[in-house]
Amino acid sequence: MHNRVLRGLAIFSIVLVAANSALAQPLERLTFQQAIDRAIANNPTVARATEGILRAEAILQQVRSSSLPNLSLSSAVNFTNPVKFTIEGSTATVVPFAQTQTTPLLAVPILTPVQWAQRNQAGDQIVVAQQNEKDVKRQIAVAAGQAYLAIIARRRVLDLNTRARDNAKAHFDFANARLQGGLGSRLNSRRSRRCDRLSELQYSRRARTVDQSHRLSVDSRA
Repeated sequence: MHNRVLRGLAIFSIVLVAANSALAQPLERLTFQQAIDRAIANNPTVARATEGILRAEAILQQVRSSSLPNLSLSSAVNFTNPVKFTIEGSTATVVPFAQTQTTPLLAVPILTPVQWAQRNQAGDQIVVAQQNEKDVKRQIAVAAGQAYLAIIARRRVLDLNTRARDNAKAHFDFANARLQGGLGSRLNSRRSRRCDRLSELQYSRRARTVDQSHRLSVDSRA
């Protein structure tokens, strides 16, 4: 089920690229590699996988910051009003109007097993996110490649139907000409006419199926 969804997204990406190209410029024929590259670049699943990598890297940086040295600075100001005098013996000490006290604090984590475990886990999440992105790209590439080859296969079948239609029409024209000349049979003419109509019907059905392929501008020579 997941592969079907990815294949549908890949086909949608190719259709979207082809539609944008058709609006902006003349129809561009895509090679096999170009179709895969554009399907990967325009697929929202790949974008979400890339965002997962960035999210995992941000979590790792956050976890690392908890085990880094921490420098803090605290400051306190005391106001004295009115000014007081303290006399000790014959010496007078004046208490200032404002007292400021600044205290620096440096904390260096030495043994933090919990933070180490969290950092290793965050690093593993980055690896998992990267592998997930690669897997998504691979699945999108496979789905886009299958869609591309399916389009080419449909065009090949359309070519065969075209030749069969032309051969049936030529056979009918030949049988009808013989009948008009008195050399052929009416039964043979009717059979060739029936084959001609059947070939034309098969060609019309196949042409409607391949019509979307022409809009995708797939280069079947690649």
